[in-house]
Amino acid sequence: FKTFVLTTAVLKGVDPNAVSYQSKPLALDLGNGQTWKVKTYGGDYAGRISLTRATLRSDNTVYAQLDLDLVTLEKDPTERETLGRAFRTLHTIKGTAGFLGLRKLQAVAHAAESLLSRLRDGKLVYNPEIASGLLAGVDAVRQMLEAVEADETDGEAEYSGVTGTLEHLCAGSSGAAPPVGVA
Repeated sequence: FKTFVLTTAVLKGVDPNAVSYQSKPLALDLGNGQTWKVKTYGGDYAGRISLTRATLRSDNTVYAQLDLDLVTLEKDPTERETLGRAFRTLHTIKGTAGFLGLRKLQAVAHAAESLLSRLRDGKLVYNPEIASGLLAGVDAVRQMLEAVEADETDGEAEYSGVTGTLEHLCAGSSGAAPPVGVA
């Protein structure tokens, strides 16, 4: 949702770094005596925050669910709903990263998304090697998101090895990925 708000702001000529809102818990009255409480995964809020920072910060729920999905896939590698949810999460990260010009983050998310697509389509079977590759990809994504939150870049670290491994696995190859040059 935050990505759509950011995109709409940019398309309407609004500077998303200059516009801010108050990050706080929300309670929506459902009209039948029930209230739906919306809060972040960790229960923390940023206070006044720009639209760009809000998009980058997110609420960690998506990433926590991604970790859970990868663990679920280790137990049931063919569970289509879980494969689809993990794919959509990485697709969203890839799109947001591309929109914001975070090329390293976009590359890792794209490689992990492509691998999940092949798994979802039944062209590959989830195995320990793929699990390790995806976990390394998610760890890299998390590190870059932390860098983005700190300084609005995807950081100084190099992730071409992770991307290369994910691409190698996506191609259906087994064993160690071929050496990847430093970009």
